[in-house]
Amino acid sequence: MADQPFESEEAMKAFILEAVDEISELFKTLQHPKRLEILTFMLKEEKEFGTLMEQTGLPKSALGNHLTGLLEKNLIEKLDRGIYRITLDGREFLSNISIYYLNAKIREQDRLERQQKRYQDMISRYTRYRFDDAEILESESRKRRKIEMEVEIKSRPAFIVMGMQNRGKNAKEFIPELWKRFIKRYDEIKEKIKSSTAYGISYNKNKTTKEFSFLAGYEIDPGVEVPEGFITFTIPELTYAVVKCTLPTLFKAWNFASEWIAENGYKDLSCDFGEYEVYPEDYENEERDPMYIYVPIIKT
Repeated sequence: MADQPFESEEAMKAFILEAVDEISELFKTLQHPKRLEILTFMLKEEKEFGTLMEQTGLPKSALGNHLTGLLEKNLIEKLDRGIYRITLDGREFLSNISIYYLNAKIREQDRLERQQKRYQDMISRYTRYRFDDAEILESESRKRRKIEMEVEIKSRPAFIVMGMQNRGKNAKEFIPELWKRFIKRYDEIKEKIKSSTAYGISYNKNKTTKEFSFLAGYEIDPGVEVPEGFITFTIPELTYAVVKCTLPTLFKAWNFASEWIAENGYKDLSCDFGEYEVYPEDYENEERDPMYIYVPIIKT
């Protein structure tokens, strides 16, 4: 067994079975993606607690819990001056899982390419489609990729959101940067907000340039003092098509909502009133935790 410390697979099997609880506990410690982020941020240099809060976007208590878990498994160490540093164990763990993930993805890509070539050959032999006709193939592919999500119709009274705004047309570029700036100033407004449910509001769309404004914020009561650099946005009483999703499926959810509204006899009012994302109070895990999109509608 090249590059393996075990004399045989049988020896490795016995070793794993004897230590299975401890090994499982180690992987359980790193199950949360934020802990992998924390380790990765420390790869090149030591990190202060405040710097880690800024880089991870985590509140103080959550970051403290994650650091404690990493300390207990000797993946990081806390220096006397209150700075955290990755340990040799932490470096080796990151290196090993990175190599494993990379190799697995390379093998997966090879398999998919072989499978794709086989399907291309079959389609070319038995149908009228040819793979030099990208438009036809993409059209057919879209029909088969259509996703299904649940839609709930909800009415909501008017409310006010206070936050920070940016404008652009490439959501993946300017919106994450806006959230980072907003989180840095959260302490300035946390005493003013009604709850920890966060809103991401898209509005004022320009159909020609594709630009739109985006507001990251929280709900507030009328009359609350607005700090410098923040704005308020009032959303009137409306009825919505509400779709549950996760952050990785957010753009698919927006597309699905648009198709569902058109197919079910409703008119999309987002050009007039905006549309928004809702991140519940217990939202923490970007990969798994549910969020919601709200699209204002009216029955036609």
